[in-house]
Amino acid sequence: MAEQTEAETGETEEETELPSTKELTLEQARLRYQDEENRRSAVEGKIGTIITVDALIISIGSLFTERGLFILLSMGLALLSVGVGLWTIRTRDYNQPGKSIDDFLQYEDLPVENQRKQLLFDYILAIEGNKGAEDPEERKLGNKMKNDRKYLYFDVCVGLTGLALALILVNPVIDFLHMTRFL
Repeated sequence: MAEQTEAETGETEEETELPSTKELTLEQARLRYQDEENRRSAVEGKIGTIITVDALIISIGSLFTERGLFILLSMGLALLSVGVGLWTIRTRDYNQPGKSIDDFLQYEDLPVENQRKQLLFDYILAIEGNKGAEDPEERKLGNKMKNDRKYLYFDVCVGLTGLALALILVNPVIDFLHMTRFL
């Protein structure tokens, strides 16, 4: 089969080239935005798992007939971890790139080049925020910072849950040592 020439296909060499730098930049911004969305979903799922483990620790602690200091402390830490976890995964206003859906028709009036620039700016604003804005009403935290905070609170939950679990596990050992000391 013979190769077709530009005249036969109607395409110029420029039309068959790789995507432009502008398109690649916009695509990278979309990917970064999607990465932050995935990070949010991941940390919220992990916090849900921690809350489940905390519920199990509280349930196990309630099974002990004698609730000594270690059991009560572990149940309290697990309950605190649940509170921090639920506070962390509460519904928040996450930034969306672009204008609100009601104002999206304003993009239609912009030339294609300006649409790309505006969308790129909107993606960056959604990801990074604009906490340096002069007008306090215009300041926004970016999704990245919001997710970073969620991961910080997740680490707090993991620490509290780990400590609560350790106290639950240490309690029978301490009880055993007390019993053998009196024998």
